[in-house]
Amino acid sequence: MCKLLLLLFGIISLPLFSQNYPWIGGSRFHKGFIIPHAEVLREISYSRPWGVEIDISKHITSQHAWNECACYPRIGASIAYFNFANPSILGNAYWITPYVEPTLNTHKKLFFSFRFGAGIVYLDNVYHPQRNPKNHFYSSPISFSLVANSGLNYKITPKCLLRFIANYQHISNGGMSLPNKGINFPTLSIGVDYTPAQEFSPKTTRSLFDLKKSEKKQLWMYVFGSMPHETFMRSKRYPLIGFNTFYKYRISRRSAWAAGFEGYANYALQKSLKSQQIADDFRKIGVLAGHDFIVGRFSFSTYIGAYLYGYILFERIYQRWQLSYRVGKWQYAISLKAHRHIADFLDIRIGYSMLQQKYDEN
Repeated sequence: MCKLLLLLFGIISLPLFSQNYPWIGGSRFHKGFIIPHAEVLREISYSRPWGVEIDISKHITSQHAWNECACYPRIGASIAYFNFANPSILGNAYWITPYVEPTLNTHKKLFFSFRFGAGIVYLDNVYHPQRNPKNHFYSSPISFSLVANSGLNYKITPKCLLRFIANYQHISNGGMSLPNKGINFPTLSIGVDYTPAQEFSPKTTRSLFDLKKSEKKQLWMYVFGSMPHETFMRSKRYPLIGFNTFYKYRISRRSAWAAGFEGYANYALQKSLKSQQIADDFRKIGVLAGHDFIVGRFSFSTYIGAYLYGYILFERIYQRWQLSYRVGKWQYAISLKAHRHIADFLDIRIGYSMLQQKYDEN
């Protein structure tokens, strides 16, 4: 799984090195709190985590980028350290997170930005039945991060930004080991960014978003895979393979509505059902609907699904969060499936567009 994530990170990072866009470096300090989203977590959610973050990115400032998403996106990666202020139970987190960050009105002195990212986390004090039995947040040293934020940016000079950011961070191992309630901790951060370029972004002529009705329709086919643990005993990993079909209708530069269905075979669940002598099917079929937030080649998707067939381990309704990167008619993505605050599994997927569409590749 980690090798596949590193491969996806490499694909996403190609724009950092492939074109001559301005480099940006920055650092931030975080302070926040932990959300006790389950009763078993309330006792260990009293601390106030803090952290430091550095990142490097490229600012895509071409007219093509503006035509694509009506913004100038930053594409980069951040390295962060978070101290959960509870060393005996929660320890610390160290992560690297690739991200995409649309920025609006960057030719002005004060402008707005927001960020989406997904990455890999190392946790140094995870659950252990004898040594650390209270940590129900996470049980795997290698886990995954999801990050979303929004903030205000003030130009101290044409090359230097002062940043005030509201952040939401989530860490989970994607259901690969239990317990895995996942930790959610919002933070406020302040920091400074610097670019050696002449300025953060020139003012570029705007263009209209104009797609024909036929070009707004999309049909995507995905195949995906994962390696979850055996559901009950959690002793070994077994393959999970599946497919998705989505019909999407693009309503603006940044938005598309989506509906579809998925099916998959979970061989870890098959092993568990046999061991528990449960007469039910390890294959599942579900329907989904939701929204794609589109920024150029990237999209961040949120879907609600319901099972139509198969063994119900948690509940019938579930959620999917997906971060995708498009290359022509192909998409490469990371997707997390969860039942409210409980992560089911994280998968890697490849999608293909079944309809002819007009793409701007810049």
